[in-house]
Amino acid sequence: MNTENLTPPTVAEMLRVTGLNTAEFMKQVAEHIDKLEQEKRDLELKLYDNLSLDEVKRHSERLGAVLTLLDQKGMRWLELSEYTD
Repeated sequence: MNTENLTPPTVAEMLRVTGLNTAEFMKQVAEHIDKLEQEKRDLELKLYDNLSLDEVKRHSERLGAVLTLLDQKGMRWLELSEYTD
């Protein structure tokens, strides 16, 4: 499946699909950001350990994915905060 042309749903679409109000959805996004921040810290610490090359690669790839998710969730949170104004 080619995902290059897929766009993320709008805030209004996400609220409609989830059935949550803006405050509830913002809380969910903030909680997810907190969990991703913790995972990021954990992965960064693991990279200082004496790891095999495969482990370094695996943790580095996951760290990249977590950073991407943090960016996306941060943007979503900003969109939600603007939606409440």
